Amino acid sequence: MLILPQTRGWLSVRIFLRAINQLAELSDIVFSQGDAGVHFELMARPSRDIARVQLTLDEQNLDYFNQMESWQSFTWPGNTYYPGVSLSWRSVSSGMQLYASHQGNWGFIRLLDEALITPLDASRTQLVWITADGNPLKFVMRSELGDGPLALLKLQGFTLPTAIFNVAAGTEGVE
Repeated sequence: MLILPQTRGWLSVRIFLRAINQLAELSDIVFSQGDAGVHFELMARPSRDIARVQLTLDEQNLDYFNQMESWQSFTWPGNTYYPGVSLSWRSVSSGMQLYASHQGNWGFIRLLDEALITPLDASRTQLVWITADGNPLKFVMRSELGDGPLALLKLQGFTLPTAIFNVAAGTEGVE
């Protein structure tokens, strides 16, 4: 463990090291196989008044009809020329409706950002999206490595310090 002096000149170094550690934790999840990618599983859960839920992630499909739940494997980003995600549902009284559609490699992360996220245990997390008519679209995500793709939400607002060493702060009182 590196002990840094408690002077203002070292504050930037501590902030920088904290940021680098955060990136290292994310890289352990995202680059675990060498290439960028996260492997995880999703299971749709039943919801009252919801008859069907469809999730398409980078051309990988989960189609749930409110019957026996099962885990489905996903990889993000997927191996496709058309990356993106869409989430649709059908209630017991309506046709298919689109909850969200986000194109591009980061579309899935944008969809995750819209979810109500509840950790269930060390490897499982409940994701819930609330439709315009108040119905919950429920999923459980499990990942073998940390938070899986949810770890990327920690990049929101991430910044590195503009300077690592503050020379002026370290020279106070020197004449």
